[in-house]
Amino acid sequence: ACRVRRLNLANNQLTEASAASLSRVLSYSSMLAHLDLSGNRIGNRGLRGIAKALEMCSGLITLGLSHTGITAQSLPTISALLSRLYLPKLNVLGLDGNDLTASGKQQEAFIA
Repeated sequence: ACRVRRLNLANNQLTEASAASLSRVLSYSSMLAHLDLSGNRIGNRGLRGIAKALEMCSGLITLGLSHTGITAQSLPTISALLSRLYLPKLNVLGLDGNDLTASGKQQEAFIA
């Protein structure tokens, strides 16, 4: 396991493809407490891969996802991240600068 506790990758021009590579690394980072991916265009697909890898990071306290190009399609993924089963210690989640406006059926599915 990797002993990194804080990983700041903000504004590093990461893309959806970079997120796929990062997710493989994160799956070995069980000690991670702070992750900042703000300012990278990882998008919805990138977030899904990262979220799956974060299942191994139960000690994560802060997660920065501001200005990452995610949309309302990521609301189910975000909901899973907020679940106490995935990240029980998470208390800071940065999402500003993303278009998370849900409408119609998307919003109903998220609320249900």
